[in-house]
Amino acid sequence: MCDLSVDAVLKLDDDRSTAIFRIVLEGLTNVARHAAATRVALSLEKEEGCVVLKIMDNGVGIREDAVYSRESLGLLGMRERALVFGGEVSFEGAGGEGTTVTVTMPLVKNEASSEEVGQ
Repeated sequence: MCDLSVDAVLKLDDDRSTAIFRIVLEGLTNVARHAAATRVALSLEKEEGCVVLKIMDNGVGIREDAVYSRESLGLLGMRERALVFGGEVSFEGAGGEGTTVTVTMPLVKNEASSEEVGQ
C-alpha cells in the first residue's frame, strides 16, 4: 500500500521538479528491491522556504553501512541531485522498523548552489 500527501500549493521550477521526481523514483525502487515493505508513505511539503520530501516504509530498515557505502550508487545519486540545489538527504532506519528518507531542498537559489555560478 502507498500513501501520498502533497502540499497542493507547492510550486517548483522544472529543474527542482525533475530532481524530486528522480529522487522519488530511486527511493521507491530501493523500497521495492531491498525493504520487504508492505507499506510506503510519501509526503511533499513546503517548510520554511524549502521543499521537504519524505519517503517512509515499514520494511527491514536500512543498514548504516549501506548509507555510507561507495557501492550504494542510488543513495549517492539522491544526495547529488539534492546538493545541486543546496539541499541534503538523510537516511534513518533501524532493523525491522523501516526506513525514512528525508530530502530538504531550498525553493530559491542560494550561495551553495551551482545555480549561482550560471549552471
